Amino acid sequence: MHAAVSLISGCSAARGCSPCGPNTASHLCVRSTRNYTVPDPPGLFDGHVWPMYLKHRKEMEDNGVDVVYLDGLKSRDELYNQVFEDIQNKFLNCL
Repeated sequence: MHAAVSLISGCSAARGCSPCGPNTASHLCVRSTRNYTVPDPPGLFDGHVWPMYLKHRKEMEDNGVDVVYLDGLKSRDELYNQVFEDIQNKFLNCL
């Protein structure tokens, strides 16, 4: 079984975003806080980004991929430690 990681970053409750999981509001909040050299055209998120995210997430679920969602409000060290610990546990469970 493979594992995939999804990082929800840059979102906070103070901005009215939900960092608790992969939902439309949290993804849109993250995307809206980024500065792109060329801004997204209107409707790109709803018309393409979110539907493609849902499509690929379903494909991974259908293929038995264990998706782990990381809280982007945590420091890089905390995220690294969480991922490292998860990988160690996967190996230990295989023994």
